[in-house]
Amino acid sequence: MSLISKTFTFTAGATIIASEHNTNFDTLYSEINGNIDNANIKASAAIVDSKLAQITTAGKITGDAFTSLANIPSSAGLVPAINVQGGSGTNSTIKQITGLTTPLSETQGGTGQTTITQGDLLYGSASNVISKLAAGTSGRFLKTLGAGANPTWSNLSYKANSFTRDISLTDSSVSITGTGFQPTLVVFIGCIGNSKVASWGFDTASSQFCIFSGSDTNFSFYNTRSCNFRSGSSSNETNGAITSMDSDGFTILFTKTGSPTGTADLKYAAFG
Repeated sequence: MSLISKTFTFTAGATIIASEHNTNFDTLYSEINGNIDNANIKASAAIVDSKLAQITTAGKITGDAFTSLANIPSSAGLVPAINVQGGSGTNSTIKQITGLTTPLSETQGGTGQTTITQGDLLYGSASNVISKLAAGTSGRFLKTLGAGANPTWSNLSYKANSFTRDISLTDSSVSITGTGFQPTLVVFIGCIGNSKVASWGFDTASSQFCIFSGSDTNFSFYNTRSCNFRSGSSSNETNGAITSMDSDGFTILFTKTGSPTGTADLKYAAFG
């Protein structure tokens, strides 16, 4: 029904006709007795909610009818399925989301993963892409392969071996192969048999250190060499330092000062 209008108007002294009076009366009676509609409710009526029935019929409230969910009490329970769009608020206001058919993408704050197992690790495999590295074998460690490459599980690589060097030879580089991997650290132990000449050191190709004893000296050290063999005075010695770590070993440069003599027996342990 639209707004109620007065069909008949009576003026002073006019004869009241029953049918006209009843028409006006019946219009009001019909509206008041269960037929009040939206058009006849005052916009500022401010009807208290205690006079409104609880809405229980499915489909009576659509998503567009909600303006805020901030005041829904926790006792109301969880919404069984939810599609949140254009919302805002602190992280603490989002307790749980159920009913998703696909995982949230990486750019939406998700992982893009549908399952995760104990021991799995998540890592960035490309721009805005998260991938899963399955748990590795017990005893292996996580190894980075540098920028632009994915991490991997790896074993600790090591190799022990030996070689000799005639310390009377002129300066030259020697390629040591057979490690089976590219080392990152090499530890040296060496000596000249039946003498006091000995050396202990390590080398990463970028930093070196060695402690040594010569035939005429007490212990001494070099900060820029991984091995040193002194024969006689300090003016007669040969020392070595790694210049490169190679795919199957390393290259060491031996430098001679004066006229040292003897053959150094070197043991090494390479780690990668």
